[in-house]
Amino acid sequence: MRVLVVARHPLRIGDLGLDGDQHVDVVGLVRRLGSVSQLIEQAEPDVVIVDTAFADGGGFRVMADIVESTPDIAVLALTPDPPPHEQVARAMGAGALGFIDVDLEPGECSEAVRSVYEGEPWLPTAQTQAVLQSVADDYTVTKAEHRSRLTAVALGAIPLAGVMAAVLSLLWRKYLGQIGVRPVDLAIDPGTRVVDMVLSLLFIIGIVGPFLLIPSWIERLSARSDQNRVARWVTARPRLAFVVLFIVVLVAVALLATYVDLVLALFVGPMMVVAITAAFLGVEDELPPILRHTTFSLRRFLVTTLSLVFALLLVLGSEAFVRGPGFGPDGVNGVLMHRLVGFRAQPVLVIDVDGEREPRELLYLGGNADLYVLVDPCSGDQVEFVSVGSSRLENIDTVTCASPAD
Repeated sequence: MRVLVVARHPLRIGDLGLDGDQHVDVVGLVRRLGSVSQLIEQAEPDVVIVDTAFADGGGFRVMADIVESTPDIAVLALTPDPPPHEQVARAMGAGALGFIDVDLEPGECSEAVRSVYEGEPWLPTAQTQAVLQSVADDYTVTKAEHRSRLTAVALGAIPLAGVMAAVLSLLWRKYLGQIGVRPVDLAIDPGTRVVDMVLSLLFIIGIVGPFLLIPSWIERLSARSDQNRVARWVTARPRLAFVVLFIVVLVAVALLATYVDLVLALFVGPMMVVAITAAFLGVEDELPPILRHTTFSLRRFLVTTLSLVFALLLVLGSEAFVRGPGFGPDGVNGVLMHRLVGFRAQPVLVIDVDGEREPRELLYLGGNADLYVLVDPCSGDQVEFVSVGSSRLENIDTVTCASPAD
């Protein structure tokens, strides 16, 4: 029986106890997953022992590739001790006929090799029972419970919308209060701006979300290493592939954000929300492969989300409570607040109806039935309240500030 071993350091061939078996010929020990297929073609083994502890599930991809490309070769999984139930389950799903752990009894590996070589599964009774008991807890979630989780997410969005409206109202009042303007002066109901804030958040998610899927894309490409050259290249150079994909996604997101930002807010952002929600509920298998987050971790997701929310509130709070809005000849300047809440300023030409003053170029912030609220970006962002009946406004492209000599 010709046996090929695919294992990480520090495991050695001698640790498996195959040296004393005259019926077993160990044809090689492979440390790098990218060279497995080449060595299989050269050595033509009957049994391949694959370590399950390779990073990012690489060992399971190798098992699946061997079973798919050379079904006459038997695969035996090598697990840590005690065997982690999720690794055993994934190995069986990938096509392994059995599993052994690194803490082997004398002669156990030879018996396991002989069993899978003859086409019989090798599943140690005591260890398999423990694995099945552990796995049973993972499959107690029924469809009804999935629906219950989805309902909980939907119901949780209702108070979340109320919290967002309350926070937005507070930010609006403090933000405009820095320049002596009230939301009512602009005929703005802060609660109605929740839609603007949701669109802005979807825009941000649309920018960040694709980067979270890069590890999953690399894993899926590596799983097809025997089908095309690109997948083989990715399998051999995973870190370089990550950098290349990162740059491609960065360029694509930058182009969309610059020229067609609505695509990010209306399509990419919602798709990322669906992908994250599906991973959170454990139903990502229902999604297209490109949206499946195979490396999703609930703990890491919660930590990342809370960190981003804290950073967002820190930036918004700093602008609303400390800095306030800034203005330039083209409109509002700032970091994030004005973009998130949809606050804009339109350059206008202000013409007095009675002709007492020369036409002026100012920024129009908004108004109500009685007053226009204007800002002069050329005079230290001075705010003016002008009667609606006394002035006429005409839109212009930009405010031209006179030089000191003029």
